[in-house]
Amino acid sequence: MRTLHVFPLPQGEGEERDLAILKYLGNKFNLGELNYYDLVEGKYSYLYGQFKRGKVIVKHDGKIGLALIKPRRKAEVKRDF
Repeated sequence: MRTLHVFPLPQGEGEERDLAILKYLGNKFNLGELNYYDLVEGKYSYLYGQFKRGKVIVKHDGKIGLALIKPRRKAEVKRDF
């Protein structure tokens, strides 16, 4: 199930703040280890994070962040009765 999460951004700038944001979201939503992330800057900054158990897209303006969390679905087990 996808989830939207609004949160205040931590202090700081650059790579340290980006990693702090992703670490916070990974811990809060139990996404596991961060595998990859990317940042696209413009009018709004977009932060893309790939975790072991899902993906995160964060849009922020420097003060408040809006995150879309997409956890991976567990594989369904087929049973023959």
